[in-house]
Amino acid sequence: MKKTFNCCNLYRLSKFLRIMRITVFLLLLATMQTLAGNALAQRTKLSFSMKDMSVAELLEQIENKTDIHFFYQSGDIDNKELLSIDVENKTVDEILDAFLPKLNLKYETFDKYIAISKADANLDNFLQQEIDVKGKVKDASGGPLPGVSVVIKGTTMGTITDFDGNFNLSTVPINSTLIFSFVGMRTVEKKVADQSSFNITMEEDAIGIEEVVAIGYGVARKSDLTGAVVKANIEAFREQPNINIVQSLQGSVPGLNVGITNDAGENPGISIRGTNSLSGSSSPLIVLDGVIYRGPLGEINPDDVESVDVLKDASSAAIYGSEAANGVLIITTKKGQKGEKPQFSYSSYYTIQKAASRMTPLNRSEYIQKIKDVYWQESRMGDDYLQVNPDFDVALKLGHSGVKKYFDDGYDTDWYGLIANDHGHIQNHNLSVSGQTELTNYYLSSSFTEQEGYIINDKYKKWTVRANFENQITDWMKLGLQSYVTSADNSGVSPDMRTAYLHSPVVTPYDPKTGELDYFPQAGSITNPLQRLEVTNFDKRLNLFANFNGEIKLPFVEGLKYRFNFSHNYRSSRKFGFNPAGESFAGSGNKDYGTAYDWTFDNILNYSRVFNDIHDVSATLVYGRESREYEGTASSSGVFVNPDLGYNKLEAGSVDKMRVNSGAWEENSLYSMGRLQYKLNNRYLATVTVRRDGFSGFGEDNKFGVFPSAAFGWVISEEDFMQSTNWINFLKLRASYGETGNRTVGRYSTLATVNSQNSYVFGDGGPSAIGIAIGRLANSQLKWETTTGLNLGLDFSVLNQRLHGNIEYYNTNTTDQLYKIRIPYMTGFEEVFTNIGEIANWGVEASITSLNVKTSDFAWESTVNFALNRNEVVSILGKDDDGDGKEDDLIDSGLFIGKSVGAIYNYVIDGIYQLGDEVPSGYNVGGYRLVDLSGPDGVPDGEVSAAHDRDIIGYTVPAYRFSIQNQFRYKNWSLRVFVNSIQGGKNYYYGKNTPYVGAWSGGDNITNWNIVKEWDYWTPENPGAEYPALEYVAKIRPNTYKQRSFIRLQDISLSYKFDKHLFKGYIKGLKLYVSGKNLHTWTKWKGNDPELGKGISDEAVNPVLRSYSIGVNLQF
Repeated sequence: MKKTFNCCNLYRLSKFLRIMRITVFLLLLATMQTLAGNALAQRTKLSFSMKDMSVAELLEQIENKTDIHFFYQSGDIDNKELLSIDVENKTVDEILDAFLPKLNLKYETFDKYIAISKADANLDNFLQQEIDVKGKVKDASGGPLPGVSVVIKGTTMGTITDFDGNFNLSTVPINSTLIFSFVGMRTVEKKVADQSSFNITMEEDAIGIEEVVAIGYGVARKSDLTGAVVKANIEAFREQPNINIVQSLQGSVPGLNVGITNDAGENPGISIRGTNSLSGSSSPLIVLDGVIYRGPLGEINPDDVESVDVLKDASSAAIYGSEAANGVLIITTKKGQKGEKPQFSYSSYYTIQKAASRMTPLNRSEYIQKIKDVYWQESRMGDDYLQVNPDFDVALKLGHSGVKKYFDDGYDTDWYGLIANDHGHIQNHNLSVSGQTELTNYYLSSSFTEQEGYIINDKYKKWTVRANFENQITDWMKLGLQSYVTSADNSGVSPDMRTAYLHSPVVTPYDPKTGELDYFPQAGSITNPLQRLEVTNFDKRLNLFANFNGEIKLPFVEGLKYRFNFSHNYRSSRKFGFNPAGESFAGSGNKDYGTAYDWTFDNILNYSRVFNDIHDVSATLVYGRESREYEGTASSSGVFVNPDLGYNKLEAGSVDKMRVNSGAWEENSLYSMGRLQYKLNNRYLATVTVRRDGFSGFGEDNKFGVFPSAAFGWVISEEDFMQSTNWINFLKLRASYGETGNRTVGRYSTLATVNSQNSYVFGDGGPSAIGIAIGRLANSQLKWETTTGLNLGLDFSVLNQRLHGNIEYYNTNTTDQLYKIRIPYMTGFEEVFTNIGEIANWGVEASITSLNVKTSDFAWESTVNFALNRNEVVSILGKDDDGDGKEDDLIDSGLFIGKSVGAIYNYVIDGIYQLGDEVPSGYNVGGYRLVDLSGPDGVPDGEVSAAHDRDIIGYTVPAYRFSIQNQFRYKNWSLRVFVNSIQGGKNYYYGKNTPYVGAWSGGDNITNWNIVKEWDYWTPENPGAEYPALEYVAKIRPNTYKQRSFIRLQDISLSYKFDKHLFKGYIKGLKLYVSGKNLHTWTKWKGNDPELGKGISDEAVNPVLRSYSIGVNLQF
């Protein structure tokens, strides 16, 4: 069956227009040929000698020696007549003039093309002839390539290859050119002439030169980029159980930092290129299908996503102005594939999950030993305290009532096991249909995701439906729609991880007499962690998104298009809860509602034109508006007369416990942007952008900001002097400089706020009166934080594209930092927001891919990513109160001039005092030995104090990140192995790991509450412990910090693609795979996962999960 399509109009109109185009084309070519005295045929001279050759062989010889191409009808040429040619320094015209008239043939030259026909033939009619063509497209190893786009150049007429790589096209003009394109392959162009059959071999485009990248309000070829823009390789992670598309980016893009998740349905944290703001968010701007997106990323179905492009430098991100200081993520969803038949796809996976790493509470015997260790001076004897004191009675040291009550009953409760879910899993199902008819491109999908986390009742469900359409209304107008609806359910309350760690194993969760849950089995201060399972919780969200768009080709200027985007995003949330144990078991309930609505309207004018084949000019103008609004109501009640209806009857609660709070806000943005791109001779590139932003949240004097940028590129490999350097395939230098903004300020932060509260009581026992007071000072002078950045880049491909990649260097400076400064309390206020301060940020990034081995059956490819980032606090308040000639640090805020954000200002620990050591007053054996760094006179004074003996011992930010991906392909098998790492080097990536605080701070707490096995504390038998004794006296008990460096075997997947011929056409593709995630982590960090930054402490969190998946992808 023919699989042709026509996106213009009806067939007859299309044919008529095509004939007109050909006629005009021939007239233009004829005119050019008349005027161009330096045509190839006239200036190209050849020398060769051949005997007994056919006409076709002669023409082929000329084509091989020049850039000229011949087309003719095979019936016009008699190849039986042999020729002998001996020419010396002759032009092509002279050669053809010498023998074509003798064969009753004539020719006509159109620059690079020469048409040959019978002497009495009408050449115009010949050129307008159409033929049917067919062929097969293969890859370099000889395998068929399905899905290759085959288009007649200069038209929208085309088709795609089937699963065997075959294609058919009818009514193809013989003077046309076919363009073969496929993602990841070099584009191929072939002249039709009268050739009716083609065998095309496409080679891999290892560096993605032909790859199209989203750059904001438009697209560009990767080879034409001047800024730091990266297309993420999300295909490499399709086989992982990532319910959020951002999880597929973790470690895969240098400079893009994606956090780890440990709760069901959680959205990971995202940042690009470190810290630019002291007070503002570090999250990048999200753009979905061309418009700014404010909703949760987790509510976008990852299977619907076609590509994710990352704008990292100021020049690339400047098109989004005031919201792009932290970079931009551009997410593009899928469209229909070319072809007449609908393409159905079904994918599914099932994942089981276990804790990858977690802290382990002590069992009964370990708990009893822990109590002995707390009182080591009493439970041991002898000068070395290594002998057991037989008279020591643990029971006498117990303080909590529950521990005393159950201690002799022999209970050994595994509290952690009670709250852990042995059936943690994810299941995911996706069904889609896509295709393209003559006038309509469509993609429809539906998905369902369910996740049960490692802790009981940690649940998440998500349903999505997407509809993407693009309709060719006329040959000059297209209308489209990208839309989706997501319903998400996070209902359920999990047991409290912290209290599960703290409860002693000697107590039981259930009353041994009644079998009912004991709400306070150990002490009245902490509730049984299982009590939260009695809480009724309803937490559902609805997300509706639609982007209506249109594109019009304006007829009065060639290459000019107008496009509009009109997007709407409506989000609602309902959070209800009822706790029967609330309000001293009288019940407490709440109902919270919230709705958000955003809309954006963009007017986009694009102009693109190539002049004289060497001047490529593109221009973009944007004028748009964004409006956002929110409203919410929260109501609560307690002490219920009748709790049966729970949160559905809050009026059943006590009147004095009823509360209602409501709020709303609105904000608006107005923006305009202009961008000019220029390319000369495919060698020299330039991009200039200016954006003007207005935001309602700023004061009257500073509502608008202007953010310019410029970028330049030089494709060195296109220079003439590089043509003899065969080992360099591609080499490009890039440089950019620009400004972006960061709002940081809240929508009402420039205004004073008024708070209402109970302010006055009329007499003893009288009613209180509500009063109002100013809660915050106004500051109409607040303005944008401005980030100015330089980016230098190098893109390269060498050794026949066996090795390719890019290297980036950036240096940014953010001024007018929005920061709260303290003001005299006599004003009635403590602080006020103002623009002050400066942060510098620089770094290096690299991504290198090598094709290590490639044969017809086997290929091995490796990619290494590296990113290093440093920042520096340049200035904050500008004060020098101590008169030392340098700006003062803000020690209480952890900000130090000339140092990185995240500096750790702490005491220096020099081991632990041992038995026999001379221990200073105020300290004891088993405690930390602190270093006396200095004193009031600048020299150590024998006393350790906060004023003189703290120093910067490290930084919380990483030193560098790297990842390594290896992909192995053998026939139909594919194996991917991905390793991700964050390193601290010598002084970086420290995290707080202080166990002896909170519930474990000593005394009665450390005696009765349980602890974890990972806590390596000092005892006489363990003098080389990492931490001090469980109970020790010290005037200063400093926090301890440990490095969080790790190397993680993050992703492994093994897949097999079945041969399509096995299914006789009913199934077009079938792939089965197994995969693993977070399989092993090499680290010295103790506690929970190092990436979470939670060490050995009572601040327990859910563990990071290790997962194993099996999945299927099916096309039919």
